[in-house]
Amino acid sequence: MTRSSDRPRVVTIGGGHGQAVVLHALRNLDCEISAVVATADDGGCSGELRREFDMPSPGDLRRCLSALALDEELTLLLEDRISGNIGIPRCRGNLVIAERYLQYGNLQRAVDWVADRLGSVGRVMPASEEPGTLVVCDRLKGFVEGELNVAKTVGSPLVVTVTGAYQPNDAALLAIDEADVIVMGPGSFCTSTLSALLTGGVGAAVCRSAARRLLVLNVANREGPCAGYRECDYISVLASHLTICSLGETPEFAVLRHASCEGEEQLDGTTVFSADIAADDGAHHCADRLALALGRVMGLCARTGQEEPLVPDPGAIRSELEQALAQANDFLEVQRAQRDGAAHFRHHGPS
Repeated sequence: MTRSSDRPRVVTIGGGHGQAVVLHALRNLDCEISAVVATADDGGCSGELRREFDMPSPGDLRRCLSALALDEELTLLLEDRISGNIGIPRCRGNLVIAERYLQYGNLQRAVDWVADRLGSVGRVMPASEEPGTLVVCDRLKGFVEGELNVAKTVGSPLVVTVTGAYQPNDAALLAIDEADVIVMGPGSFCTSTLSALLTGGVGAAVCRSAARRLLVLNVANREGPCAGYRECDYISVLASHLTICSLGETPEFAVLRHASCEGEEQLDGTTVFSADIAADDGAHHCADRLALALGRVMGLCARTGQEEPLVPDPGAIRSELEQALAQANDFLEVQRAQRDGAAHFRHHGPS
């Protein structure tokens, strides 16, 4: 899925809705787009699939695929949820990623299969091929494990790591090594940005990359784990984690924050850019305004002409994904039947 060109190569690192809005913004700019995505989520539909099939979380990968897709009709189907009698509603896109993961034994291949058929304009890459566990050392709570627990109980995180996800995704590390710009955040600083950064060697790759590094702060600081953070706290915590990842060196990075007027200043030795990047609700980012700010801060030009998918003629193979999405619930029932049948055989022998 890779292609060579003279366009700047931009890698986003994070997860959730924050990373998706950055990807929407980058589609307005003339650049090659890659997304390195956190996979330690243990809640909701993703968490159930993770526990059922011992796989990395697919949910944030799906969101990024949707953000980069040219096929709007399939994107709607990718995000559709199936109601069932057992558990919570399942997202069709998550089920299809899980099905291909079980088929290939490789999450990157599964994601690429979906991306090719969506007409993706950028590549989406899991931070690791293994399901990791988010662990946070909190000032008051001590060590807290699991993304759900972190989101519910952590209020003053000091150190973040991801255990268990030690197998790196070589495609993600290569993209970071070759990047011209690395964008971290916005979104949940603990459970998305740092979770991706501290998974599978991603942080070390970010530190050794020659790319310009940028942390995009949330418009409104409503995140539970970091609700008390000031701008200087985000800078300090990110710098300390990058220092650990680089085994002692602290790489430079800049910060982009929302403000009514454009500006630039130094905060604790870090360049902080200001720009109006908020949506009209004042709580989230506006992709178009964020694109203008990223273009100015990172020296990226506005895109001219039509977007091009990474693979030629995705329409020729789109029916394969359409069929997989339509039959997503069948896959789940087949897997459960096979699992129950195997369990019955182990305990009772052949019928």
